[in-house]
Amino acid sequence: MLQSFRVAQGIDYIKLPCLKRTEGGELGVRFLDLDVAEIVRLRRELILSTAVSFRPDIVLVDKKPDGLAGELEPSLRYIRCNLPQTRILLVLRDILDSSRATVDAWEQHGYYSTLQWYYDDVLVLGDRQIYDVCKEYQFPESLREKVHFCGYVSRQHPTRSRSEIRKELSVAEDESLVLVTAGGGQDGYDLLSTSVAATGSLAKRLRVRTLLVTGPELGKEQTKAIHKAARSHAGLQLLSSQTT
Repeated sequence: MLQSFRVAQGIDYIKLPCLKRTEGGELGVRFLDLDVAEIVRLRRELILSTAVSFRPDIVLVDKKPDGLAGELEPSLRYIRCNLPQTRILLVLRDILDSSRATVDAWEQHGYYSTLQWYYDDVLVLGDRQIYDVCKEYQFPESLREKVHFCGYVSRQHPTRSRSEIRKELSVAEDESLVLVTAGGGQDGYDLLSTSVAATGSLAKRLRVRTLLVTGPELGKEQTKAIHKAARSHAGLQLLSSQTT
């Protein structure tokens, strides 16, 4: 799909080999017949060679300050030591996980120090009044000065009324709508299957309809299992971008 995002002259892309997360949270290889260490080494070398050759003015890093598997650290160090004009920015969605889980992960991986050493700013896709990242994730005072809240990012689809959306989803006015989504769905099977199982008991107490979105990264067999389980619940509508 990457080529569809080339919208102007002067834009190009370098595709890194894919990693994935297992349901247990461990890193795995998505496509290539290589082990994780080899994939990480390849990603690390591709990123570093790109930084050396391209000499970027701005580097935007998504979510993890040193990369998915720490592969970004050599490039960050090179840029800081050799490209002083380059600005390095971390882009965060506001809610990463529970506050405690996020703080523990950041302390374990040394992310607070990585931000302090290498990064110029942190751009938060969110609103401080709704979720204060600095407070929830216990950013030290020296890092809070780097944080900028950018608001939420949304597609500018034509506006539709609440009644139009509820009619499209067959939700009556006296019914509540429950939306369940696991993002890409790669590690979302437990959430989705639990939600399907809960639909029946919830419907015994409340007038409710459930919209469940499986996501494109949910495994094929898991998607089939969710679809099979969902068939027995009349009040559950299931959407998926993956063919079963």
